[in-house]
Amino acid sequence: MKKGTATKIKRLSLLMVVTLVLSVVFPSLVMAATAPAPIRVTIDGGALTLDVAPQLVGGRVMVPYRVIAERLGGMVGWNAQTRVVTVTKGNDVIRLTVGQTTATVRGRNVTLDVAPRLVGGRVLVPLRFLGEGLGAQVEWLSAARAVALRTTTTAVGTQGPPIRVGIVGPMAFISGEHMWHGAVMASEEINRAGGVTVGNVRRPIQLVRVDSNELLSVPDAASAVERAITRDRVDFLVGGVRTEAVLAMQDVISEHRRMFLGVGAAHTVLTQRVADNYEKYKYFFRVSPLSTDYLGRLVFMQLGDVATAVRR
Repeated sequence: MKKGTATKIKRLSLLMVVTLVLSVVFPSLVMAATAPAPIRVTIDGGALTLDVAPQLVGGRVMVPYRVIAERLGGMVGWNAQTRVVTVTKGNDVIRLTVGQTTATVRGRNVTLDVAPRLVGGRVLVPLRFLGEGLGAQVEWLSAARAVALRTTTTAVGTQGPPIRVGIVGPMAFISGEHMWHGAVMASEEINRAGGVTVGNVRRPIQLVRVDSNELLSVPDAASAVERAITRDRVDFLVGGVRTEAVLAMQDVISEHRRMFLGVGAAHTVLTQRVADNYEKYKYFFRVSPLSTDYLGRLVFMQLGDVATAVRR
């Protein structure tokens, strides 16, 4: 065997031995390099201590329901025979069954993405479903691996119930995240000023995060808006970035008679629909410019730049 080859084999063997020793003597070091950080849960900025660690299942954060529900003002119940969880807050009742993806909220059936499960003697339920069902705003902070819940604080002088506004966007993408954070900032400013005056009543704004997934799936977008209306009971909807998805959303809001303020999708077909069939699509409004208007302004701006350059 050549000397160079023998040296390489010795070095490789030594490396394998060192790796084996480290993995046996210091297993925590090896695990720490690969194990993801634990998921944290906060309510209004305060960290929660949970007796069973949150789990990420099918893209959904699962948590023990009792601590969350009680912190959000709910009364909890557990039937060991039927394995049914009940959470009551005022006149609202939420029921979930271990192992089943069908739940009920305010008497309506709702399909869960992940079924509740028993872990360590505790029932884990989808955190977003539970939090929003009890009136909290729920936000997943991916970089920090944390879920932030915000309760609606009633401003001084406010007497009426909150106005629930669904923020519709692809929340897994930067456009959706920016929409959500902008809406949070605006709602906090409005609520600090006392909310919105409706008649003689002051009502705070309460946001509902509606992940439309519209950049990847038009049916997902329509279903998300449907859930926001039937499950989350939103009063208004704001958002939408993809024309094909917003077209599908228009049919949903028309069926349920919910106002939708479009802020992103810019194709003329959206407003042409309203003109052609006003009675059906009269619930849709938009604040973003039409694509033709935008392109026209862009062309004139570029022509102006060209003219300036020529004069020079």
